Amino acid sequence: MPVVSGVAFGTPASRSCSHGCARTIGSGRGARWIIPYVVFRHEDRYFLTHRLRRSSERRLRHLYSLGVGGHINPEDVVDAADPIEAGLRREWEEEVVYAGRFSTRLLGAINDQTTPVGRVHVGLIFLVEGDRPEISIREVDKLAGALFELDAMRSYYLDMESWSQLIFDYLTRVPVA
Repeated sequence: MPVVSGVAFGTPASRSCSHGCARTIGSGRGARWIIPYVVFRHEDRYFLTHRLRRSSERRLRHLYSLGVGGHINPEDVVDAADPIEAGLRREWEEEVVYAGRFSTRLLGAINDQTTPVGRVHVGLIFLVEGDRPEISIREVDKLAGALFELDAMRSYYLDMESWSQLIFDYLTRVPVA
């Protein structure tokens, strides 16, 4: 995968975890958590979330995110053919309410060493394309969210967490079909 501004984009030959995928990369103090991170799009609008004061991740409170994601939990690994996909689906179902059909594809990976969050996480970025615009937040005390075209989202850019800024920069440079 090519790397652009700390983001590797492209589609690997295989998404399977038969090559030693785990919940972390490395070991000891250098270990990094793998985070499946979902960017939702319906037609030309993307789902932007705002982390509220009650958000569980203190370092990201009050910031905007172009995706939802989280750690791969032990239950995602047990009996899963693909623990990353299992973690992605669990996070998606925990964070949002969406009744439409959707397709999922890997956009790339983020290795951002510029923030405390980025130094201990590696993001696998997935694009979820939905057939309906009706999407909402499940935990409304922790998050708010709405669909925006990328141009309308620019006013939130400086208040986005770093991964969202990297993804936004990529999406505005390289339109994703």
